[in-house]
Amino acid sequence: MGLAVFLLGVAWAGANPPSAAPDEFSHVVKAYATGKGQISGSSFNGALGEKGGLNAAQLKYFRDAGRAYNLPQWFREVPGVPCFAFDRNASAACSDHEKVAASSGPVFTRMGGYPPFMYAPSGLAMQGASSYNSAEWRGRLVNVLLASILLGWAALVVWDRGRAAISLAGLALAVTPMVLFLSASVTTNGIETAAAILAWAALLKLIRAPGGASPTAAWLGLAVGGGVMALSRMLDPGFLVVMVIVVLVAWKPARRALTIVSEAASDRHRSSPRLLGPIVIGILVIASLASILWTELVTAHPPFDLKLATDALSPAISDLPNQLRQVVGIFGWNDTTMPQVMYLLWFALVGAFSLVALRIGSNRERFSLVGLGAVVVLADLGIATLVEAQIGFGMQARYFLPLAVGIPMVAAEVIFRHPDRVKAPTELWLRRGALVGVAVLQLVAFLANAHRYAVGQNASWTPPWGGWSPTGGLALWVVIAVVGAGCLGATAWLTGPGRPDPNGSPTGGSAARAPLAGRTGALDDGLVDLARH
Repeated sequence: MGLAVFLLGVAWAGANPPSAAPDEFSHVVKAYATGKGQISGSSFNGALGEKGGLNAAQLKYFRDAGRAYNLPQWFREVPGVPCFAFDRNASAACSDHEKVAASSGPVFTRMGGYPPFMYAPSGLAMQGASSYNSAEWRGRLVNVLLASILLGWAALVVWDRGRAAISLAGLALAVTPMVLFLSASVTTNGIETAAAILAWAALLKLIRAPGGASPTAAWLGLAVGGGVMALSRMLDPGFLVVMVIVVLVAWKPARRALTIVSEAASDRHRSSPRLLGPIVIGILVIASLASILWTELVTAHPPFDLKLATDALSPAISDLPNQLRQVVGIFGWNDTTMPQVMYLLWFALVGAFSLVALRIGSNRERFSLVGLGAVVVLADLGIATLVEAQIGFGMQARYFLPLAVGIPMVAAEVIFRHPDRVKAPTELWLRRGALVGVAVLQLVAFLANAHRYAVGQNASWTPPWGGWSPTGGLALWVVIAVVGAGCLGATAWLTGPGRPDPNGSPTGGSAARAPLAGRTGALDDGLVDLARH
């Protein structure tokens, strides 16, 4: 999984033109300045020069939230909004010689008030770059590497013996093309969502009987995933609380399981005290406080207008179908789409997982899964009306993506927990269908995005695409993407048949007991009982 994500991410990073993601120039400025040690920046009173102009609310917010930094001259030669933005039929060829008028003074970014913590890795890698394109490429590559580590860690955590391959399929569904697109851009959204997937995986693992990855790997995964997530954006501490509530509501013995697994982890690693759980919780609290304090003390707070919020509610509800498509993947500056059948494919796969989970799950599991879906919708409407409408902008699904990716993962976990209620052929179909379907989806998404920048969204798909070509040639990045998608699809067969154990244990009967060999029988029996429930 980690290798597939890395290859696909590298392909996205290399094939996309400069500033291909929303506000990527502003994110590069923020990251470079952070890596250079310029954290606070200064206020900016010059002309913003935004393409298409700004309304009064947008202009006020940018002036309040933005910062200016002392950066190399080549930052001043790059437009903040590229020529192809908002025009899906414009190829990236227009950007080859696009420059802005020479200027002096600080460089402005609208992301100045954002928490700087997760900009630091890409910003440090950018130091010493000789051009904007070079700095951006370094930042993209660092983000791809970090996302690959986080998602590979998540795959290790959810992997278990026997039927846990279904959880790996749920993880693959969570890593939508949108997640990879963001992970291959200089923006914190990609790392944030990859960290959220790791946090989901760790929470689900910690309330499951052990096997495969050790409980310690899950605890550390929760610390890293939850901590990185909380430090990424101001809403994420709240999202983290929602994730914990979803897990506790779904599985009644969750608290007991967390306690027992923590003790098991300590017993395995006697150099570590039994305070592993509290230490991880402390890390999450500190990371959340850092994000909250930064938001309260540094980030601009636009005035709240109730009428704006109420007026924006109806358009936000009407836009929900488009927001759901964005979860799967609307790329570029929210102007680059895939063939409609690809969106239907993802919804069909997630729908199949969810319907099976609702059919076989307990009442608590059903309530939790449906509740998570409702919270995702409420988060969309809440952010659209209470935040975006107040500053004059439309809603984007990437703002609630850390919650949305949990739906297929929770559904897969419900299926995993009821091996006696799902026939082996049904589970095999679900797992292989999801992994192969996601591999196809990822490849088509990459090609659709590459086609748009080469010749425009509505141009002919007949090769060769004679328009814009990325550094190294488009063929290079297509080959890398094909190999990455192939690795993902091959996982469907490399994970084995995954049939239920005759004894009814979802983790493989006696094999599930192996990790606890030599420990007390009470702990052994308690963990197996948890697995069976």
